[in-house]
This record gives sequence, structure tokens and C-alpha cells, in this order.
Amino acid sequence: MGDRTYVTLTVQKEHWDAVNELDPGEGATAETDTLVCIGYEEVNYGELYFLPELIKQGIAYDSSWANGDEYPEGEESTRFTSEGRLVTKSFGPTSGTVDITDLVKLLDTPEELKTFILKAKEKEEVLGWEDQIANGKIYRARQLILQGEA
Repeated sequence: MGDRTYVTLTVQKEHWDAVNELDPGEGATAETDTLVCIGYEEVNYGELYFLPELIKQGIAYDSSWANGDEYPEGEESTRFTSEGRLVTKSFGPTSGTVDITDLVKLLDTPEELKTFILKAKEKEEVLGWEDQIANGKIYRARQLILQGEA
């Protein structure tokens, strides 16, 4: 047995049936007009085994897990761009932190400081949920085209 924890998976309501077919978890834990959150208990190392299948199907998601004995809490977000590209970002307790010495070094160069801050911000930004259903379909089509070129 691995180090187990609780995981919450968030997907768009339209994709609830697809997720439910892969693993229904403990059922919906929360819903909005457009999103559904599904809870999973006793997940080894906080890693839902079926996430690669969601990506393959072009399904955007947020997966967040509680800390375990051997790892901290965290979150992984997967989105698709309008060009059909996959964007995955992972966050943990130290995400979003910037070393103050890096900022101090740039105090005399305001434009470089601004660039540094904007790049740090960009690393933390996750694409919104809007257009993810369409973008996921573009991703799937792109994968089929690229597979045909192999």
C-alpha cells in the first residue's frame, strides 16, 4: 500500500459521464452551473490513475490532494489552448513564492523587474474554464492528425 490521501477532481458538468465511466469516486461533492467536483478517498500518493485518459479525451480538469505522510498537499490543472495544445501546471505549498534576493537585484532596472514579476505571475496563471470543451475537441483532432503523420 502506498501513502494514501483524499483527492478532489473538478471537471465541467458536460464531462461528468465520461469521468463517471472511468471511476465514479465517492460521487459529486459539489456542483455549480458548469462544474462538478468529485471526491476520491484513499488515493495512492494523491495520483488518480485515470488522468491520462482524461487528457486523451480532451477533458480539462483540476485535481487537488491533501498532504500525505511523504508529500505535501498540491494541485494539478490541465487545460487546452485554442490551438489545441495541452497546458498542465502543478502547484504545491511553495508555489508562487519568489526569492526576495532576485527582486532586490532588479531594483535598479525597473523594466527587468517588471518582466521578472510578469513571468512569475504567468507561471501561476491557469487558463479559465471558458472554451475548454471546444479547445479539448481541437486538442483531440490535433492528436489524431499528428498521430497520422507518425
